[in-house]
Amino acid sequence: MRQIKIGLIDPDEQDRNLFGSFFLSKATLDCSLSFRNIKPLLQYPSTLNTLDYVLFAYDERYFDQETFFNTIGHIKISFPKLSLVIFTDYKEESFVQQCFAFGADGYLLKTTPKNYIETIFLEAFQKGAVLSPSIAKMLIARLANKELPNNVNQSRLSTKQLQVVRLLKQGKSYNEIAEVLKISVYGVQYHIKKIYARLEVNSKAALLNKYYLQGN
Repeated sequence: MRQIKIGLIDPDEQDRNLFGSFFLSKATLDCSLSFRNIKPLLQYPSTLNTLDYVLFAYDERYFDQETFFNTIGHIKISFPKLSLVIFTDYKEESFVQQCFAFGADGYLLKTTPKNYIETIFLEAFQKGAVLSPSIAKMLIARLANKELPNNVNQSRLSTKQLQVVRLLKQGKSYNEIAEVLKISVYGVQYHIKKIYARLEVNSKAALLNKYYLQGN
């Protein structure tokens, strides 16, 4: 597998150097682009197009939340195919919700054990989402006792696709879904691809966030 190319945007110089060095120490990760703010990357769209992920750090010492959210929105409008991952120590639930609402594709806590960060990226690169375990747990807990939103119904999804979505909500893996539905993992992947297309999302995180934001 080729190296995963990461851009790191972090106003905190100490963290920028610390995590930049960590990424560079991993054979599977390439973080040769590291900046204090997003402007240098935005000025060179051809460079952005070479990156698999951009880690965008939030630190309340450097950003107010409204400016940060608006910057996420601006980046995603300008570069809709860019995988933008929020990188922070901040895990207040409403803040996480707003980051996804403005277009973030993932959420990685700086407190995530470093030996696990590489695993998260490797799994995400296989069409998953960059999510720290505690953030994924937060989203799943928020959804656990919720019904599907009204606009996700039989007219948009098949019975099998609705079953897949409900199992995803419960935190089931692709292998577990395949066992429950008695289909192959490839069958699960096929249904999920169709679900993403019909609901106009492009990741599991976006799908879960759709329900999370609607509060259904």
